[in-house]
Amino acid sequence: MNLLELIHNHSPAFRRQALIPALENAIQSAESEARLLVLCGSLGSGKESTLKSLEKELNQKNEVIAKYFNAETIEADKLASQIRSFWHHTDEERTFLILINNLDDLLRRDDLGQAFFDFERELLTDLVTDGETLIIATSLTELNQWREYEVRTSQVNVQIPPLSHQELDDLVQDTEIGSDHLYQLGLGHPQISQWILRNPEISAREIASRAADYFLESLSLEASRLTLIASQMPLFNAFILGKVSGQAAGEVALLHLMEQINDLMRNGLIFWDEEGSYRFRDSSVRRLIALDLYWQEKDEFKDIHNQATAYFQDEANYPSYLHLHLVSAIYHLARANYERGADIAGQECLRWVEKNVHSWIGADWNLVLQAWKDGAGETAVIEEIIELIGSKHYAQIGDLLIDAQATLEVKR
Repeated sequence: MNLLELIHNHSPAFRRQALIPALENAIQSAESEARLLVLCGSLGSGKESTLKSLEKELNQKNEVIAKYFNAETIEADKLASQIRSFWHHTDEERTFLILINNLDDLLRRDDLGQAFFDFERELLTDLVTDGETLIIATSLTELNQWREYEVRTSQVNVQIPPLSHQELDDLVQDTEIGSDHLYQLGLGHPQISQWILRNPEISAREIASRAADYFLESLSLEASRLTLIASQMPLFNAFILGKVSGQAAGEVALLHLMEQINDLMRNGLIFWDEEGSYRFRDSSVRRLIALDLYWQEKDEFKDIHNQATAYFQDEANYPSYLHLHLVSAIYHLARANYERGADIAGQECLRWVEKNVHSWIGADWNLVLQAWKDGAGETAVIEEIIELIGSKHYAQIGDLLIDAQATLEVKR
């Protein structure tokens, strides 16, 4: 049995509407047959419940024998010995499915992640090369640090997506809560959605406050504060984060800032993308905690977006990098005008594009238009922009960009 067969034929636990295509694409793109699947997700995204549901459901069938382990609550050497004991001493002629929750916790046991690499070398390599064994693990972050070739080529990461609108429709059945209301407040995050279902009267302000406390619980006060500020920016680098957070200039200050950024990465909140920016792993987490700063300190919220607007608009003056910065420039301009209403915010954004579009000669317009369509790789950003400026202004800006491609594009 392989992972695709397991997903399609053996477990309702994987019947998440948006998860199935992501699983299929990842498994089919593996360098060799995928034997290790890592489900990545934020706190409260359903990682533990998925694994426990798999264990319960699959052990009721004849073809699979499944066992759940939680890496967070077991010493690393004991985890390996417990898994090996299950694997060696079960005589069933069935596929073994080993379920490991919080596998990334091994990376955080020491500064070098030695517990993680020992586990990989001493056990995981044997598991992935056994034709009768499959492993499904969970993690806050993607796991790409593997040292062993056999593990690296047989492992895939899949980000757990937010709940779809259809899944929210199913959740609100037999309640008086509308699925649109549930999405507007909870943004499809499973844990936040449950808060709302349990307390339908909860306000957006209370949700933002509770979400910030929940997602930032493991961070220091300094790192929590930095995360609140970083969450205002769908894309950012160390320079603009340091600027808007008021950190001092200089080499020592930069090193301190990078330590904090690395802390956010280790905790699964952000990652460094291939285009050279930091992003939040879960857009719903970013958006929820960003609102906490708005409710707490509206003046600082606006000041951050004004500073970010100036920075990204300056960066957009370089046509070669327009596709990297256009979406952020418009996003922050819209956010800075948030309280003036969608029509005024939309007019401001449209005027800025009209004023500058003819100077963008030499831009890669295919990439620019793709960025405007998919939020520079994060579709939730386009959803936000449409909420902020309205669908009419969003379409008008798109039309300006299409016209610019026709008149300004340099043939490559």
